[in-house]
Amino acid sequence: MKTPRTSTRRPFLDIRIGGAHLKVQRFPWWLALVITNVVSAFAGNTWLGQ
Repeated sequence: MKTPRTSTRRPFLDIRIGGAHLKVQRFPWWLALVITNVVSAFAGNTWLGQ
């Protein structure tokens, strides 16, 4: 009988502060897209708004 596969990948983000533990397995692509769009719009407005 085969044993079930366990993931040995490390989490994308692992934060431990005191008793609190936050673990993010993977970063969503859509969130990266939104962050990139917001940052580029802000940078363009700052650069060209002078």
